[in-house]
Amino acid sequence: MFEMDAESTDSLVAKFVEDLKINNGNYYDLKPLFKDQLRQIEGCLQEMVSAREQIAVALKETKLSASKIASSAEISRAHIDNNKDILKRYIDLRIEQIENDDTFSLSNIKKKQEHYDEIKQWLKRTQKHLLENEVLESKITQLEHLNKSLQKELDDNYIKVNKLEVIIEKLNHKLRKSSENSTNIVSLR
Repeated sequence: MFEMDAESTDSLVAKFVEDLKINNGNYYDLKPLFKDQLRQIEGCLQEMVSAREQIAVALKETKLSASKIASSAEISRAHIDNNKDILKRYIDLRIEQIENDDTFSLSNIKKKQEHYDEIKQWLKRTQKHLLENEVLESKITQLEHLNKSLQKELDDNYIKVNKLEVIIEKLNHKLRKSSENSTNIVSLR
């Protein structure tokens, strides 16, 4: 089991209890039995985390490549490259076979990550599209209000023009009448 000194474990567990809001974030008010059990649990978790870190390092160190295999097998890379039909081909095909076995489901994880990235990109595009639509809808609303205002102004001007035409017609009528009357007037000279 992974061992930490009691003080380090206590402070680490206290921090997680606070962060995770267990017992309202108060580790020191817990019963001694719970504290002991939490320290035991944290010890197990630390051991597992350490094992995972070691596995991650081992995975990086055992990444399959012709160069690493040549070095480990103590065969020069040039000798492998000069014998492509046998040595190089064997290494390449075995690497492909081993990677296709996917012992740690790494390709599955990679596919899920790629799928996640695609969804993330789609979400960004969708959010951008929605934002652009909101902006356009706001502009449309503003333009509709402006259009109504301009239409009302146009209607008001049309009414004014009609009234002015009526006034002009009346004045023209008076003017014609007046000019008819003026021809009947006899000059005194």
